[in-house]
Amino acid sequence: MGDAGDGKRPKVEVPPELFGAVYSTIAARRTAFDTLMWQVPTLGLAAQAFLLTIAYGPTSSQVARCVSGALAAVVAAVAIQTMLKHRANEKTDNLILKEMEVVAGISIGTDANPHDAPDVRARSIENKLIDNRFTQGRSARLWLTSLLCFGIAGLAAVGLALADPSVLQG
Repeated sequence: MGDAGDGKRPKVEVPPELFGAVYSTIAARRTAFDTLMWQVPTLGLAAQAFLLTIAYGPTSSQVARCVSGALAAVVAAVAIQTMLKHRANEKTDNLILKEMEVVAGISIGTDANPHDAPDVRARSIENKLIDNRFTQGRSARLWLTSLLCFGIAGLAAVGLALADPSVLQG
């Protein structure tokens, strides 16, 4: 394909006869990373809920509280790392697709590309819902924060079980 429109050599070069196949393959992979990114916190949250039920349950032993609280913290850390890794991979493919769209002259609305940021795409086609206060926040940050809170709750259960087990016995 040609240049990126600014006279510089494009970051991504694809022979024209392969453009459709390459674009479709990368788009499918980007979608898979995006799907995995959102499955990770959901599964992690289910595991943490189960583990924290044991950690804070009034009939759990001190050992059960420590083990389940520590495991809840580990699950939180693993979920956060995995979510961030899938997000990084999704972003890489998103940038490749965006570059391919620029080079190929693919655009939507008023001067946006299909793989621009959601708010840019929405405004380019006059989607007013993007300006809602609740849609402007970053969902990934909210999920990462909630996973971190669950991890802290797991560590707190371990600390309470070791420092003053009677606090957790109802």
